[in-house]
Amino acid sequence: MVPGIAEGSPPPADVGQGARPGQPSQRTGCEHAEQHDGGTHGEAHPVRALAHIMQQRRREQLTVGVTRRRQRGTDIQAMALVAARKTFGVLSQITPRCVTVFEAYRQTERYVSLVSQGARMSVVLTPKTLDVSCGIAAAGTPLHSNIMFWALTNLSLMPKRLTGVDIRPKLVACDFAAPSAAAVRTLNEFCPFTFDANQGRVTFDRSVGNLGIPSADADLQKLLAGVMEQHLTRLGPVGSFEQGLLVVLSEMMNGTMPTLASLSARAGMSQRTLQRRLGEARTSFQALLQKVLQGQAEKLLARGDLSQGEIAFLLGYSEVSAFSRAYRRWTGHPPGAAYA
Repeated sequence: MVPGIAEGSPPPADVGQGARPGQPSQRTGCEHAEQHDGGTHGEAHPVRALAHIMQQRRREQLTVGVTRRRQRGTDIQAMALVAARKTFGVLSQITPRCVTVFEAYRQTERYVSLVSQGARMSVVLTPKTLDVSCGIAAAGTPLHSNIMFWALTNLSLMPKRLTGVDIRPKLVACDFAAPSAAAVRTLNEFCPFTFDANQGRVTFDRSVGNLGIPSADADLQKLLAGVMEQHLTRLGPVGSFEQGLLVVLSEMMNGTMPTLASLSARAGMSQRTLQRRLGEARTSFQALLQKVLQGQAEKLLARGDLSQGEIAFLLGYSEVSAFSRAYRRWTGHPPGAAYA
């Protein structure tokens, strides 16, 4: 949690024209008269009630206006701090299953390129740092600063959310003007922030990229791979072998396109042995992969709540057009035509 930012916090004491803590309130004439002109049997006088409502609305407007000027951005950061996994759609299904933080960032980069129009992201691992950069098209507008602040905050919190360890960036560089001095001081309690940079960037120590993600459970994956190896080596008929590989490939669909090398590793046999047995079954790795991809695509399209970009991301494609061409090759019509 970023220090000093709490959901539902009261406005600063010097915001607006209302009473300050520990000081008497400054009343208007109507409010002062309210003390001496009590209504019959305790009923509120309509004129005094109207004056009170108008005064209260004015105070609320002043409070909102000044708070936004003084703390621009902190409300956006508070939103990011409480963002749940469901906020990020299908991306939240993939990143917790990645083995390392770096892999999770790379999957996020691919997701942005496939799904987000007008947005860009890059992940670079240098000898000393892990740099995550992002940007949007609407530069120089209030919308730009709000979106970028929200995005940079989420990117900076991603390692902590995935690993459960209190990891903080070495630097968050913002490509927009700084908010108030008070807001900057609050942000710098979390980590160093700079403003008016050439691009938005979050910088971590390189070691952060190598951190493991507990929810990926690599040990369990190795155990399952060992069990699958035993099962596959016992498979006799070539039909059973082919069906077993289809099941393994389906389980490997985790936002990354399976390869012959990854399938052989999961099946517990060398690539040469795997290719030989595929030949005995009169099939190939590509034939099985395309069958699995088509089956998964049909299931995802049938849901009706995913865009083609999200489906391409889940299937491991790097471009929506590549998924569209593959689906047309499988079925003879564009994606979704059967579900329109």
